[in-house]
Amino acid sequence: MVIDIESVQTSCGFAVPVLEFKEERQTLIKWAEHHGPDGLDKYHQDKNKISIDGLPARPFVVV
Repeated sequence: MVIDIESVQTSCGFAVPVLEFKEERQTLIKWAEHHGPDGLDKYHQDKNKISIDGLPARPFVVV
């Protein structure tokens, strides 16, 4: 893979508030449980074929 980087940005983080961890969100977990392993595989095959920049994505393989 070869990439040309045109711009890199960073932030000092000085204005980022300090937040206390409360709990993990359950939305993704519930969604995944609802679809089951086969549904997740189908979703990955259907939705992850191309990257956000329109390039072909690498095959999704669960090990």
